[in-house]
Amino acid sequence: MKKYILIIILTLSQQSFSQNEKSKPIAIALSALFPGLGEYYLSENNNWKASAFSEVAIVGSYIGIKNYGNDLKNDSRNFAFVHSNAQKNQDDLYYARIGNYSSVYRYNEYTLQERNYDNLYLPAENYFWNWDNETNRNEYHSLRVKSDRIIENSSFLIAAMFVNRAISIFRIIGLKDASQNEINNWSLQMKSGENFQNKKNISLVFSKTF
Repeated sequence: MKKYILIIILTLSQQSFSQNEKSKPIAIALSALFPGLGEYYLSENNNWKASAFSEVAIVGSYIGIKNYGNDLKNDSRNFAFVHSNAQKNQDDLYYARIGNYSSVYRYNEYTLQERNYDNLYLPAENYFWNWDNETNRNEYHSLRVKSDRIIENSSFLIAAMFVNRAISIFRIIGLKDASQNEINNWSLQMKSGENFQNKKNISLVFSKTF
């Protein structure tokens, strides 16, 4: 993904676009891909940096927080493997339950009381665990809950990425079309020479502001 974005930026920086060649739909598509590209394409120098830097900060924060949460989750499971003989390669529900019960036998006892027979764990089928003490079980439970909360919170940064794209796109939509700018910048002036009264030196001068 980063490779393609870099190629697009280099391509845009190497090409000379005249004002008539620039298109809002293209700019919107670029900003949907990565905020700031659309403004850069339209030569909005003050705006593209803000959008691009915001995106880099959001993506960097998301990756950092998500990796931290996953590392904490792995640490908690490794802790459980050592102190409860918990089984590896199980689903998240299994690792949530081993933090709530001291052993698979206590869990099955509670499940039978609730008549949830479909949720029983057979110790012989890689569902065994038995904590060495309650202190370690509680520590594992705290680590697991903390890791899940961190990973869940990182999802808010994904929403921030969409918001950043929306801001970039709305900024582009709010810009005047190039053709409209040209019409507004053209002015018609009448210039007369020294012999204006004799109507011998009258000229029309078009000027354009760039």
